[in-house]
Amino acid sequence: MKKTIIFLLCILCLTGCTKKEAEMQGFSMDAPYRISANELTKEQEHSIKTMLKDADSCFDAYQESSTLSQLNHHKKITVSKDDGNAQMLYQIISASLPFCNQYFDITIRPISKLWDFNADKPVVPDNTVLKQNLRAVDWRNVILEDDFIYLENEAEIDLGAVAKGYICDKIADYLTQEVAIVDIGGTVKAVGEDITAGIKSPTLDGLLCSFTLPAGKAVATSGSYERNFTVDNQTYHHIINPKTGYPFDSEFVSVSVICDSAMEADILATTWFCDENQDYNKNVEAIFVTKDNKIIVTDGIKNFNLLHTDYTISNEKVE
Repeated sequence: MKKTIIFLLCILCLTGCTKKEAEMQGFSMDAPYRISANELTKEQEHSIKTMLKDADSCFDAYQESSTLSQLNHHKKITVSKDDGNAQMLYQIISASLPFCNQYFDITIRPISKLWDFNADKPVVPDNTVLKQNLRAVDWRNVILEDDFIYLENEAEIDLGAVAKGYICDKIADYLTQEVAIVDIGGTVKAVGEDITAGIKSPTLDGLLCSFTLPAGKAVATSGSYERNFTVDNQTYHHIINPKTGYPFDSEFVSVSVICDSAMEADILATTWFCDENQDYNKNVEAIFVTKDNKIIVTDGIKNFNLLHTDYTISNEKVE
């Protein structure tokens, strides 16, 4: 399954309508990206392109030559001081493992590769094969040592749910002295200035809502409505349950999370899509969109503006 990334999140404008004079656009990690700033030097543009190129060569599980593919194939790689990609892979795996649980697991690759949502005629994977592959899905099969990464019990890693956020954070940190917007496949971080951001409507064209994304904060969205297919009147979406091998049956169609880290926002958006009854960190905000067109908004989101009359704001609270 070759992942395609959709912009679930759209930037409307900078608060105060500050003009952006420099912009980079392209495609990386199977996702469109856009980085805009008041000013970008040639050196900064080169450094950002290098980060994105390194991310492709490191994290792409569908590229046989990538560092991640080599780990998945050989079940072990050496992390040396001379291998920047191996060091970067170690960093992102190390940062992801504390978030792994029954709803989010970076060792989902044995299952995710069976679901091809981009095929002309997608099919549901064979149930017997799914059950066999589920045996390899367990984040505890990932072993990190000072100079090595090991995979036990035929485990394989898929970083599709975290890599964009990781690189978004990395580029934002690099531009920390600038006023900028970093947008990697719809995972967005505001640098140096508040911006107005909006979430795409799950069922209608245009935006569902807008809100203020404070400087230094990131937002990411997980949703079931754009990458899916229907077989025999049953719709299957791309957010897979690591315990069953099938898509989660969620009451939500999308969850957007706002927090300091873009990578953490990516992970929490996926986790809370599957189960909103997670520990609620008061430094994290979220927007939940339910199947019956209700929107639950946490208290800390500023200047929230509902843009579609087909939806209503619920008084339900996230505990």
